[in-house]
Amino acid sequence: MTDKNLPPVELLRKLLRYDPETGALFWRERSPSDFFGAGPVPADVVCRRWNTRLCGKRADSVSGNGYRQVNISTPDGKRCLIAHRVIWAITFGSWPTLPLDHINGVRGDNRLENLRASTPSQNSRNAARRSDRRMPCAGVRWNGSSWTAQISIGGVRTHLGSFSCLFDAVLARLLAERAHGYTMRHGL
Repeated sequence: MTDKNLPPVELLRKLLRYDPETGALFWRERSPSDFFGAGPVPADVVCRRWNTRLCGKRADSVSGNGYRQVNISTPDGKRCLIAHRVIWAITFGSWPTLPLDHINGVRGDNRLENLRASTPSQNSRNAARRSDRRMPCAGVRWNGSSWTAQISIGGVRTHLGSFSCLFDAVLARLLAERAHGYTMRHGL
């Protein structure tokens, strides 16, 4: 979604309240002027119904991929927004320009202390191991005669060595991960 399609931060702050302790978004009370295109029902009636039903309730929900999302209706249409990006915008006053990373890897944990702006490279260094992997450690492979260890740094694959023992190959990979800023969650 391009910036021109994103609702202004002021609108988000008007509609939503963020709880930094839980990472949750809640609906704020609205006024009749917040309701547009209500049709034949007067805006004050729609407003009263909305506030009775939703004011103070949780505004975000879990999507199919585990991230939390929030639906915002604006005069130019409805927007489904990723909750952690909304939280960043509400907190810092502008939409994030970099990808946001959940430090602990839990996609639904939107506490500000768990969010950080990161480059794609930093984000991948915090990625957990894919569930379809068969090798015992990321970056370690059996080449038919020995175990090889490698790591990607800045998009460049670096050979760490060939080893007769799996343990030595895994150790070489883990030491390289720590030296290059990979997190403890990476590859597990």
